[in-house]
Amino acid sequence: MISGARVAALVLLLFSLPAAVLGARTVAIGDIHGAYDELVEILIASGLIDEKLTWSGGDSTLVQTGDFTDRGPGVREVMDLLMRLQREAAAAGGRVEVLMGNHEALNLVGELRDVSAEALGHFADESTTAKRDEEYKSMVRAARNRAKLLSLPRPAFGTSERELWSKANPEGTIAYLQQLLPEGKYGSWLRGLPAIVRVDNALFLHAGLTPEVGARPIEDINRQVHEEVANLDACRALLRGEGYLTLTSTTADLIQSGFATLNGLQVKQQNKGLSEIEVSQLETLSQCSNYEEWYLFAPEGPLWFRGYRDSVPEPGGEAGWSDEEGPALTDAVLAAQGTKHIVVGHNVQTDREIGVRFDGRIFLIDTGMLTSTYRGQASALEIQDGAFTAIYKNNRVPLWKESEEPPRQRLSLSASGAPAAAVATTTQPWSWAGADGAPLPFGSAEQLLEFLSTAAVKSGKRSKEGINQPIRVELERDGIRARAIFRDVDLEHRNKKIGDGKFYRHFRDSYAFDTAAYELDRILSLDRVPPTAPRSYKGAKGSIQAWLENAMTEGRRRSEGLRPPDIRDWSRQMGEVDVFDALINNHDRNPGNYLIDSEWKVWLIDHGRSFFSEHSEEAIAKLSRCERELWEKLRTADRGAVEERLEPYLRPAELKSLFDRWDAILQRFDDLIADLGAEAVIL
Repeated sequence: MISGARVAALVLLLFSLPAAVLGARTVAIGDIHGAYDELVEILIASGLIDEKLTWSGGDSTLVQTGDFTDRGPGVREVMDLLMRLQREAAAAGGRVEVLMGNHEALNLVGELRDVSAEALGHFADESTTAKRDEEYKSMVRAARNRAKLLSLPRPAFGTSERELWSKANPEGTIAYLQQLLPEGKYGSWLRGLPAIVRVDNALFLHAGLTPEVGARPIEDINRQVHEEVANLDACRALLRGEGYLTLTSTTADLIQSGFATLNGLQVKQQNKGLSEIEVSQLETLSQCSNYEEWYLFAPEGPLWFRGYRDSVPEPGGEAGWSDEEGPALTDAVLAAQGTKHIVVGHNVQTDREIGVRFDGRIFLIDTGMLTSTYRGQASALEIQDGAFTAIYKNNRVPLWKESEEPPRQRLSLSASGAPAAAVATTTQPWSWAGADGAPLPFGSAEQLLEFLSTAAVKSGKRSKEGINQPIRVELERDGIRARAIFRDVDLEHRNKKIGDGKFYRHFRDSYAFDTAAYELDRILSLDRVPPTAPRSYKGAKGSIQAWLENAMTEGRRRSEGLRPPDIRDWSRQMGEVDVFDALINNHDRNPGNYLIDSEWKVWLIDHGRSFFSEHSEEAIAKLSRCERELWEKLRTADRGAVEERLEPYLRPAELKSLFDRWDAILQRFDDLIADLGAEAVIL
């Protein structure tokens, strides 16, 4: 769980925030998925809890928009925290609204396909073994009863069947399912959660509202969701009483036995008539016969609708409303509800940052808080005095304010690197520029490299930025002037702990790695590392790298709230960066080491702390997709040629470690392809 040091750091950050953060306002948090530590971090960063994890938000309102269950390990801890904060906030004059998402609906159905074994293990106790044995025996009897009901052969249960059942129902499953029953601690709480709430001029819900559903009052929508859960509970209780279901029965078991029993009652009603009990059973089961149309499960329902997401989602995802049709459709919902804004989660943002659509009508707040699965970040949306602000662990980004023109997400860069309205419309490809801003007269990278290596150094000044303070130089040859960066750091330590908090048996920070990163970038045809070559300056050996004129850092982009004009392309670029950094084992990819040119292309600089032989597993394990061209390069590259290109810059042990990571990355993608299919992994 979250360490005391991390809590203390976040509390320190909290007290450095503007005073307005601590006033009365509404804060919304999207999908959590069992990410307890990340939830705690963003609650502290938002000023809603203190270092003791108790409510400190005063009269603020917190809205959590559902999907706090499933996937991550801390489901129980998340629910316990949210339940406790509801009580504490109310006592302080505040308010905590927790909404039902589609994953909570699945849990209430008994569908635990997305619950991790680790999360279930948190519900295990000393009676787990006995409960599992008892449940297995009940499951066998129920399976045989269903087979008889469905006129199927009597199923046999042996060692292999028991093993399969045990794998599908790890320790803690029985206890969790018991707690999800209507009378259970979490089940009773979940059943009382609304699907949608209104706070001031904003609606909050998990997924979204179509104009058809949005025409209904909020009270009717919430009432229908609660009635659907109650009807489902009644059907399950009936079928368990008849011996067809147990706690661990699947959704398929529920559907098959439910419709078979319903059909049998309907036939008997026509032929012989029903007893009073059977009439009641018929009514109960009939109420569940149209379950596919329920808000709990329907694609167009408030728990599942995906129309608000970006119109160009990640590959394989569903497209949302277009920029042309979306505003009018959203206005229809807002007019029916008499409000101005809608805040939803449900769809992980492609760039893992809070998004704004249709000029402030819709805010999308699912930023992939469960980092182990989504490689995102914790976030919160603050609404105060008509201003909408994104809160992340270490910074705040203004998004939109009442009476403003389109929000910051629609900004791009002008040719000078300054913010400019609308999408960039550059008509010529990016070229390397000289010190005067004019394009350099080089037709290839080789010509630029030759210039970097041989041009005279007219001036040089040690930078005050960066850990190792490189030297900014100006080169000149044949009347051509261009700026570059010279790095001469070459440090080695044994058994050292560095800034990332990790302990290294062998730590090396070297200019040689900058050239190695560039050469590897060329081998893989990424074109993301600026041209870099070996060079000496004032008697010191180092590397010299072309200076990218009129570019901004990723740190500046974040601080100014600028959003890429093409989210899909940005996501693709970030995916390439992740694979490249995992391959070179980069331990210093901070926001200052990304450069963004006027066409929103991402460039990577400062690779001195790369090519380590330690601590690469975590980065590789987080990889989830790869561009096809890069994947093919990784699979088909001539390792002998790679070694020959990199041998001048990497030692034998560093080369071996590189190839070990190379193999591990290929194996990671092979495993993902086997689990998810190539279309979901190779883009």
